[in-house]
Amino acid sequence: MDKMCKKLIVINIFYIFFFTSYNNFSQGINEDFFYNHIEYIDATLLPMNYEDEDKIYYKSFENTLYSIYNDYKKNDSHRYFNLINYSDNSIQKIFIPDSFKIDIVNIKDFAINSDILAILLTNYNCLIYKMNKNNEYILDTALADYKFANVKIIDNYLFLYSYVINSGTKILRVDLKNNYKLKHKEFKNPSGYEFTYFQPKHLMDIKQDMIVISELNNMKLYFYNWDFELVDSISYKPSN
Repeated sequence: MDKMCKKLIVINIFYIFFFTSYNNFSQGINEDFFYNHIEYIDATLLPMNYEDEDKIYYKSFENTLYSIYNDYKKNDSHRYFNLINYSDNSIQKIFIPDSFKIDIVNIKDFAINSDILAILLTNYNCLIYKMNKNNEYILDTALADYKFANVKIIDNYLFLYSYVINSGTKILRVDLKNNYKLKHKEFKNPSGYEFTYFQPKHLMDIKQDMIVISELNNMKLYFYNWDFELVDSISYKPSN
């Protein structure tokens, strides 16, 4: 067996060891930690006539698939995105504020649950919509001029975060039940961070009660709680 094969085996053993043995954080890592990247959903996709399928953003919540096409439409001079709910094949217009005078508004990311829809735009605004009694998402507030690339909703918190070279490794926690109270943290850029200039890497993830940041050019993970306090880290150093 050559050295390359031995190295790959050691790397695989490290990841197997980590994901099966690191269970003392936040009362243990539950099953969702292992299967958060792939989710099987029983849904029939609508035969929409999209000009560019690369512009379709998909998200899921409680076994329901949603999508937004990253190209706004106009209706009586009002601009909107189409939000599709594949559980009932319904389409809802999500209106963009008229105060946004720019002609081009694109989506960077979005997050959704039963009460909140958050759309992160390329003009560094995050639009937060609330579900009303008619089951429609109505704009409630907007967070302006925050340069983030990702958005996620977990429980009563919305997280905006970024880990690419032009914006830094940072996170903003928004309390959805406490008047959108904000808590911001800029982390030390992980080792190898400069390589995100060539291709964005998945260096940060947010799970139940924890934030994980990975270094890019070595096997080290940092674990933070939702108050942005470092609580643990784990690393692997090969023998050669």
